[in-house]
Amino acid sequence: MVAGAVVLPIDSNNNGKADANEILDSREKAVKAIEAGTFPATRKNFFFVKGKPKGLVKEFIVFALSEEGTRIVEDVGASLPVTKRDREKILKGIE
Repeated sequence: MVAGAVVLPIDSNNNGKADANEILDSREKAVKAIEAGTFPATRKNFFFVKGKPKGLVKEFIVFALSEEGTRIVEDVGASLPVTKRDREKILKGIE
């Protein structure tokens, strides 16, 4: 997690309290909850391009979504990684 950032619990089962599985006090817990679909407030990052990406733009997007690019995002820890399934779907869409 980014220093000073806090992931607020979301009462996803509407029982009026933050249950243990709804309290995400580490980046690892947040990633697992998002991947499992149990954290209801997520947002995707997007690359906006005019038409299908090509040249260096396409190369950058492919790198950013590669295993190496994902590892860098994980090492930096400032953003949540895109799931492998979502990365594969995006890459198929730009071919």
